[in-house]
Amino acid sequence: VKAWAAGRSIRGLLRALPAFVPWAAAALPDNLAAAASQREAGPLKKAYLRSLRALHPDKMAGASLARRVEAEVVFAALQTAWAEFEANPGAISPEPGRDRRGGGGGAFTSSNAWREATSFSRR
Repeated sequence: VKAWAAGRSIRGLLRALPAFVPWAAAALPDNLAAAASQREAGPLKKAYLRSLRALHPDKMAGASLARRVEAEVVFAALQTAWAEFEANPGAISPEPGRDRRGGGGGAFTSSNAWREATSFSRR
C-alpha cells in the first residue's frame, strides 16, 4: 500500500483506487475517475468521502483479517492525502505531468523555441 500511495495526490489515489482494491469496487462511487479529474474541490470531496465510507473499518467488520487491514491502511492513506490537499489545494495539479494552466509541460515553452527547432536553415 505504501508503494501504491507514494508520491500520489488525492486525485491520483482516487483514480487508482478501483484497480488497487477491486474487492471494494462495487461499493466505490461510479464516477471516481471523473470526479478526480475535476478542477473543483466539490466533486473531489464527494468522491473522497464516499470512498472513505466504502473502506471504513465499521463497514469491513465481516471481511477477512487481510482485507480489514488492507482497507484500514488504504483508508489512512486517503486521509493523509486529503489533509495534504486541504493544506495547499492549489499546489496539486489535476493530472500528473500537467501544470495548473492545463499545459503538458512539453519541451517547447515559447514560440521562439518552436521556430528555432522547426526552421530549416541551409548550412
